Amino acid sequence: MKKLFAIAFLATFLTGCGTMLGMKTPVALIGGPDDVAVKNVSTGKVLKVKNVVATGTTSRNSETDYLAPGVWFKPKKGTILEISSKSLNQTKTFEVGTKTEYLGLILEGVFTFGTFTLIDIITGATKKNNPKLIDCESLFSDKPQRSQRELKEYIFTHSH
Repeated sequence: MKKLFAIAFLATFLTGCGTMLGMKTPVALIGGPDDVAVKNVSTGKVLKVKNVVATGTTSRNSETDYLAPGVWFKPKKGTILEISSKSLNQTKTFEVGTKTEYLGLILEGVFTFGTFTLIDIITGATKKNNPKLIDCESLFSDKPQRSQRELKEYIFTHSH
């Protein structure tokens, strides 16, 4: 019985601890000015802007990795970000939602017989920020956001 309890505790801690402790995922600010600042309107917290790796392809390597300013925060549906720039003298808002990573859940379910998948669903570890890329260039120009595919193409062409 003690072994079963130990295995259940480790499984819960190892798969769900990131979410329970406040796991954060990145959102890249593509084409953002050097002085971009971001505030989470929902919490009132100013988010630290630092470089994140935004990739144009699924295979990460030095040729396709693109460093962009970005922010990390815990995924929650309907998060409103206030994105501002002193040099442009503008402040805009942008809503970030969540997306469930179904492929990861399926693969994890197959290899763990559903145990870790159930824990991830309960703890919310299946949620990622959506979109992962914000088109700051369009946002500050009052133009419609480019699609995620167009932004990935932009990243790919500017990575070489």
